[in-house]
Amino acid sequence: MRAIVHAGMPKTGTSAIQESYARTRVDGLHYLSWRGSNHTGLFVLLFDSRPESFPGFRASGATAESLARDRAEWQARLEAELSARPAPDILISGEGICGAGPATLARFRDWLGRFCDEIRVICYLRPPLSHMQSAFQQMLKSAGGPVPALPGRWPDYARRIARLDAAFGRENVTLRLFDRAALDNGDVVADFGNLIGHPLPPDAIRRVNESLSLEAVAALWVLRRRGQGLRSGARGALRANEGLLRALSRIGTSRLVIDPAVAAAVIAGKADEIAAIEARLGRPFRDPPPPPGRMIATADDLEAVALENADAIAAALARHLAEPRDDPMERLRRAFAAFGAMAR
Repeated sequence: MRAIVHAGMPKTGTSAIQESYARTRVDGLHYLSWRGSNHTGLFVLLFDSRPESFPGFRASGATAESLARDRAEWQARLEAELSARPAPDILISGEGICGAGPATLARFRDWLGRFCDEIRVICYLRPPLSHMQSAFQQMLKSAGGPVPALPGRWPDYARRIARLDAAFGRENVTLRLFDRAALDNGDVVADFGNLIGHPLPPDAIRRVNESLSLEAVAALWVLRRRGQGLRSGARGALRANEGLLRALSRIGTSRLVIDPAVAAAVIAGKADEIAAIEARLGRPFRDPPPPPGRMIATADDLEAVALENADAIAAALARHLAEPRDDPMERLRRAFAAFGAMAR
């Protein structure tokens, strides 16, 4: 049995790959079981020495004790699943895999090696500035983490790739350029399917776009910097934050474009890293020129966008707060708060 490990990187169409393959039955391929389509949480639960530090678990209020119980349950379940050899190929997809440390990756490799006689790792790479501005947005959307600074964090390609090579062998790690012009049919799901030998029919490919507009990013920036931030560490926090992000996703039509000049010095200082990637890809690894229009260079630029769109942002948040909640206790709390306001 062969294991195909889709290791990310983040912001390279991973959600589209995960949703498309998790929801489609493919002859000869088995998508590993988990609570959702993204296996990052499963990977952390089973192989990280401190899964309670994972932002997703921390934000939901999970404890080391509860996660230890989950680990035992899922380990037993998956070992039974793989022992049954459900298909010649199994697929595991989690963008968090490429950011893991050497010991975590080694435990993952050794565990897979008990069931699979071949492990193939695939990792897509997005050009630097494109990745940085997408990751900047993702960090804003993540509760419990630091507020990112422009232009965003360097993707640290070299360290991630080196750790995958060390764990699985360079000959087993395939790097692919995440760029529409370089992908089969201009689509990452189609490209991935052809690469692993399990293409999906076009009607099974799901388009998943998690990007927020520039206006929504600006609103989230102000919330993180000057507001109460996002909820974290409590039951229901993840759902509350998801609701907020859905509300913000309804505003704005502009695209976040970070001024290349802001990142020019950072990218120039990584010339050797970029050259090594180009040698491995066999093609250039550069960002295209930015599209015409407004560009963001400073925090003041983001705050200006938020102020210009204050009415639309306030209206979106008002609609969000008025939506009924699935949690009866949350509805009771809101009712009690309204009653208390009336009593005063």
